Amino acid sequence: MITGIASVLQLVSGIGLLHKLGYGFPVWAIVKLICWLALSALAGIGYRQRGRTGLFMAVILTILFVAIMAVYYRF
Repeated sequence: MITGIASVLQLVSGIGLLHKLGYGFPVWAIVKLICWLALSALAGIGYRQRGRTGLFMAVILTILFVAIMAVYYRF
C-alpha cells in the first residue's frame, strides 16, 4: 500500500513540476510516464512472485535506464 501511495504522489508532483516549469507534455515526459506505469506494476507483481527476483531486477534496471536516457537526451 505504501508503494502505491508514494507512486501516486510521485506522479502528481512530476506532472505539477512539468506544468510549473512550462514544459507542456513533451515526448520524453510520455516515455517517463510509461516507465512509471511499468515500475508501479512491477512492484506489485514482484511482491507476489518472489521466485523471479533476477528477472524482475533485469527488467527494472532496463526500465530505469530507458527513463534516465529519455530525460538526458530529451527526445
